[in-house]
Amino acid sequence: MKKIAVLFCTCIILFGCNRALKVDTLAEAKVIRNLEDQWTVALQKSDTDKIISFFTTDAVAMKPNTTIVIGLQAIRKERESSFKDTTMLYKTYSSKIDTIEVSSSGDLAYVRGTDRITTKTSNGLVDDLGKWVDIWKKDDGEWKVIVNIWNSDKPMAGQ
Repeated sequence: MKKIAVLFCTCIILFGCNRALKVDTLAEAKVIRNLEDQWTVALQKSDTDKIISFFTTDAVAMKPNTTIVIGLQAIRKERESSFKDTTMLYKTYSSKIDTIEVSSSGDLAYVRGTDRITTKTSNGLVDDLGKWVDIWKKDDGEWKVIVNIWNSDKPMAGQ
């Protein structure tokens, strides 16, 4: 009888050790939403350092109509250059999240949304509407962006 009890207890312990921890994907999505909101404020303030803090060291940014930007230093350069563009009124930037999906393992997520920014043109101020996708990854327990893609809804010049 003792052998059966020991075997039963051993099975329960082994079964308990093999169970995967359940990830609260809703809580993780809430964390990511907060980070995306901070990113919007950083864009409005043209805060390069804050924006860079959201990326992994090997992150990729895909800006419209330009070559791919890889790594923190390259992304920093791109952001600094963009903030020098006085036709882009970053303080008018707004963003709306359409979707946040967190993987069941809790280590990858993507966020899709739309945005709006006012630009100065030869015809006056124009609202530029666009869309974006951020892919987030858990990096040492923190959510960081590994891919950032965005573009405008406006057709390219000459189209």
